[in-house]
Amino acid sequence: MSNKVCLLTNALTHKLMILLSTLTLHGPLGFPIGLPFCGFPKSVCISVNSVVCHGIPSSSILQPGDLVNVDVTVINEEGWHGDTSKSWVIGTDYNLEDFEYGDIERMSEAERLSIATRECMFWGISVVKPGVNVKRIGERIQECADEWGYSLVREYSGHGIGQRFHEGPRILHYKNDEIDVVMEPGLVITIEPMMNQFKRDIVALEDQWTIVTKDGGLSCQWEHTVLVTEDGVEILTLRDGEMWPTKVLE
Repeated sequence: MSNKVCLLTNALTHKLMILLSTLTLHGPLGFPIGLPFCGFPKSVCISVNSVVCHGIPSSSILQPGDLVNVDVTVINEEGWHGDTSKSWVIGTDYNLEDFEYGDIERMSEAERLSIATRECMFWGISVVKPGVNVKRIGERIQECADEWGYSLVREYSGHGIGQRFHEGPRILHYKNDEIDVVMEPGLVITIEPMMNQFKRDIVALEDQWTIVTKDGGLSCQWEHTVLVTEDGVEILTLRDGEMWPTKVLE
């Protein structure tokens, strides 16, 4: 997903889906998997404000201040999958991937939540390497979320990915003892924490796809697909010019 894709006030989420699908189909990566996957009715998930995940693009219009997540999964001609998502705040003056932490106090809640969720994702990525148990990913993400004071959704997880969209192991984004898998070179996984402004509780809408926060608070997600290398990690979905948060590098 290119950083050059812009989300504009008064854009329709359905038209945004068409744009993203067209860019994918005419790009080098492959075609979007969303449309045929388990009956999902669109080709891209677009989740706005209190929508946690699996938002269905529609005729709804984006407004200034809206927190928007775009989740794209593609499959190439050889059958390999890639999965990534990014969040924007409509009308923001900030590049949420390149900001100064001193600006936090004058940011909106949506901007802070997006920055925090992205940082949590990178905290999780930072411990990926051979010999480390995948439980460590969830521990690091939990530590970051606790520092920010937000809550992590537990019902959805990252996963292995390859010639199938969902493979093992599950990657839980919170401190846990449920998954006991040691990472080895060649393992490809997604790290995709979903974080809520208030409580972690979620509910499904009548369409059985759209998941929202139970209390109506904001929710945010960021995601990358990563490869365990011989001596560390490679982010396979890193965008052009994207940098690690400075707090993770310290």
